[in-house]
Amino acid sequence: MAGSSGQSPINGNSLSQFQCPILKPTNYTVWAIRIKTILEANGLWETIEPAENATVDTKKDKSAIAYLFQAIPEDVVLQVASCKTAKEIWDNLKIRHVGVDRVQKARMHTLMSEFELLQMRDDDTIDSFTAKINSIVTRATEVGTTMSQPTLVRKLLNGVPDKFTQIVASMEQYSDLETMTLQEAVGRLKTYEKRLKLKKGNQGESQDRLMFTHQDNSRGRQSGNRGRGRFNQTRGNWRNNGNRQSPRNKRRIYI
Repeated sequence: MAGSSGQSPINGNSLSQFQCPILKPTNYTVWAIRIKTILEANGLWETIEPAENATVDTKKDKSAIAYLFQAIPEDVVLQVASCKTAKEIWDNLKIRHVGVDRVQKARMHTLMSEFELLQMRDDDTIDSFTAKINSIVTRATEVGTTMSQPTLVRKLLNGVPDKFTQIVASMEQYSDLETMTLQEAVGRLKTYEKRLKLKKGNQGESQDRLMFTHQDNSRGRQSGNRGRGRFNQTRGNWRNNGNRQSPRNKRRIYI
């Protein structure tokens, strides 16, 4: 990319036009992709992979070395300082990290298996389940794997429990899942989740009212029965008292 003064990419202040990522123990794969892109944009990748029988331009080679030195930490600079060309530095770094690269590929396969098996539990919410998905996405990015939005959307829809079947079927029928973002899918499911909670709350209130009404009716019947019992007992006593004759009256009869 030429500078404002019309200089070629390998001259002047061209190095300051690109922010080189720093090599870390865990990011070699992504780092190599980014550095390769920067070198290609500046016409310098030919110093790393020259054409057959081609002679590498010395000036370009020094520019490529300058980029690489910007993109590695100080301790690594000291380790590759004896390398004479940009290709030697690149190959040295690749050999140093080939073991790490294999470990990252193994981690990637583990993450993909975790992603495929992930399911939303009954006590999860849409937010908590989405957080689990995003956690895997972040860890996958660290090992150089990027998941597409359609993949994430379908994982979300396939991972929710049966209570979301109605909204999932509606989204699959009336929406284009290939263009839908994960955030949009999450928003729709959260709206449906709120409706389910509201409906469940209303049903709970109705059941509580029914239970309280039943209890009140039971108490009323019990109170009424107790009242009638007292009334019947009083009426029976009155009848007994009315029919009972005192001993004095009995003596008058027999005299």
